[in-house]
Amino acid sequence: MEEKYKINLHILEACNFRCRQCFSKFGTEKLLPVEDWKKIIDNCIAGADVTEFNIAGGEPMLYPGLTELVKYIRSKGVKASLITNGSLMDEEWIKNYSGLYETIGFSVDSLDDETNRKIGRCDRSGKTMPSGRIVELCGLIRKYAPGCRIKINTVVSALNKDEAMSDFIDEIAADRWKILRMKPFQYGSFSNLDIQVSDEEFEEFVERNREKNREKDKEDGKEAGVETARREVVVEPDMKASYVLIDSNGCLLDNAVDEITPVAVCDCLREDFAEGLRRLTLDMEKYEARYKLA
Repeated sequence: MEEKYKINLHILEACNFRCRQCFSKFGTEKLLPVEDWKKIIDNCIAGADVTEFNIAGGEPMLYPGLTELVKYIRSKGVKASLITNGSLMDEEWIKNYSGLYETIGFSVDSLDDETNRKIGRCDRSGKTMPSGRIVELCGLIRKYAPGCRIKINTVVSALNKDEAMSDFIDEIAADRWKILRMKPFQYGSFSNLDIQVSDEEFEEFVERNREKNREKDKEDGKEAGVETARREVVVEPDMKASYVLIDSNGCLLDNAVDEITPVAVCDCLREDFAEGLRRLTLDMEKYEARYKLA
């Protein structure tokens, strides 16, 4: 059986927030034009059985050609999803465009404004994205695009390791909650090595929040320990060799050897994607388990 792929397109590095755990540091402020991204998409589809493109950043809603790009993906018969901080989203955007997406994911690391400021999940003036606003946006997505799945991504660092977020996940009825351990990075003057979380601390965060799920299941009369479909929890202690990621320069990245500094294995604008995919170190069992592609 031919292997299927979900490909992450980090269409820009720029963001209106400055989260310290963000790994999208590709060393460029230049935006590839939308026509270049269309060529990359065509290259990917020609070289692999692509089921979905996940659009990420930086903050992808800052990219001026986002909607044009997503419509192009859909015209190819391929699904599209989006991961965003949500700060640029409003009811009008949701009404007009949320139906284009298979999944819309929100990055939510803390329910506390001050913790979010310490993380850097705020703009230059210190304005954060309140959890209540995420709840509102998810409600609007349910209203205008009921077929769109909602996902929450939470990156665990030393700054938010003691939080319990399960009730929030339950309130928005998220279809999926991805809990990721913060990946350490050091790019020139940028470093997050001082807020790394230990194995034990990460496991405690996961268990604390899973336990809240179990307690809620018991209250609802469900079998103890069974996670409902709308509260599916995916735990990622590392990202090594488990993503197909194209950076904002249009390069396919390999992080199997060094997670801190990924290596470009293919320029997807100028080289054959299928050949680049053959050079990519990818743990297919881990990859397929993440996306349920098998």
